[in-house]
Amino acid sequence: MDKEASIFLGGMLSDIDIKSFWGKGINIFTSETGELAFNLEKQLQLGSIDLRFRHEYSKIKLSEHEILTYEMLKQHDYTNPSELKSDEKLRILPGEIIFTTTLETVQFSEQFAGIITGRSSIARL
Repeated sequence: MDKEASIFLGGMLSDIDIKSFWGKGINIFTSETGELAFNLEKQLQLGSIDLRFRHEYSKIKLSEHEILTYEMLKQHDYTNPSELKSDEKLRILPGEIIFTTTLETVQFSEQFAGIITGRSSIARL
C-alpha cells in the first residue's frame, strides 16, 4: 500500500480525498452517454458520490397478508417488472419494496471499500 493511501485506514474520504484518488483506486463507469453520462463534478458530494437509479425496476407483488415463500423465491415469482417513462414519477408507498440497479458501476482497488446507502432527503419524502 502506498504512503498516501495508508493515511485513510479506517476513515471516510472527503470530496477532496475522492478527487485525489480518482482514477488511482476509485473509478466509476457507465454505459450511458449524453445527459445520462456519469459526471463527477455534478455527482460528487461532500463525502460521497451520488449514484442514480435505472428506469427499469421490479416491485414485489405480495398482497397485504401474503408471505414470501422459498418456492416463490426459487421460481422468481414475486415481482412485477416495470419501466418508468421519462415523464413519469415513481411513488413508493409505505411497506412497498422496489428492486433496481444503478446507472453506474463502482470499482475500488483493494485499498478502498464503499458503503451504498439511501439519501435521507429522499427517504423523508
